[in-house]
Amino acid sequence: MKKAILIFAVACGTGLSFSFGKAAHVSRQRAMQTQPAKEEKYRLVVSFVSKGAGTDGEKRKKFLEFVDTHAKKPVYKTVIWGREGESDYCFNLHELSKKEQAEFVSEVKKITAGSEIIFVDEHMACKHQSRLRTKN
Repeated sequence: MKKAILIFAVACGTGLSFSFGKAAHVSRQRAMQTQPAKEEKYRLVVSFVSKGAGTDGEKRKKFLEFVDTHAKKPVYKTVIWGREGESDYCFNLHELSKKEQAEFVSEVKKITAGSEIIFVDEHMACKHQSRLRTKN
């Protein structure tokens, strides 16, 4: 009996818990059904980074001008994650057809071409999630 009490005391002290009855069975089932949320994949993610001297402000201005004046007004999420203006622009592009999406991505790549501190990625999650905001 002393051994059983000692084992029980040690198990409780290590964070193990014992549950009995129907309630314990239900809670175990719920725990097994709980799955981590899937990361949302975006059609286009444009990241402005810095190597100690700020982001490429001129290309960002051209990029945002293109996006904000686009006929279909694509919705995007802006994630501001750095001290020097580092940010991600994440687009689903649901407003555009497949052909229009390809044209949009192509134009963004042209606008941002030649910069070593702008990254254009397709079909991926937003890289940074710290302060997510939606642009309408």
